[in-house]
Amino acid sequence: MRFILAAAIILSTYAATHLMSVDAAQNPASARISRTHAELIVFEAENCAYCFIFRRDVAPNYLKSPRARDVPLRYVDVNAVDLDKLKLNGPLTMVPTIVLMRNGREVDRITGYMGPEPFYHMVSQIMR
Repeated sequence: MRFILAAAIILSTYAATHLMSVDAAQNPASARISRTHAELIVFEAENCAYCFIFRRDVAPNYLKSPRARDVPLRYVDVNAVDLDKLKLNGPLTMVPTIVLMRNGREVDRITGYMGPEPFYHMVSQIMR
């Protein structure tokens, strides 16, 4: 049983490291915050298993939703952007943290990842 758990951790770390592209790391210009609209920014880090799981389990369905046209989803690597320049309400204490930004300022945030259903419920609450 320990072997299976250890293998799962190693595989998720490998997948997060090698399969997850991080927009801000590949394109620093994408780390700029829009000043004219709302967006959900997913702050993530390389080697974060939960960030990988979020991308796998939540992002595809969110991107297909009508809400994604009005409030797009964007990924920012916390290690590839100067967080002090962003207008966040407080420090980021864990990844992933999903921040609703409107007109370049933080409106609300979801800290951590608990699964698709809690995520969609919380997104509905913070977008009201």
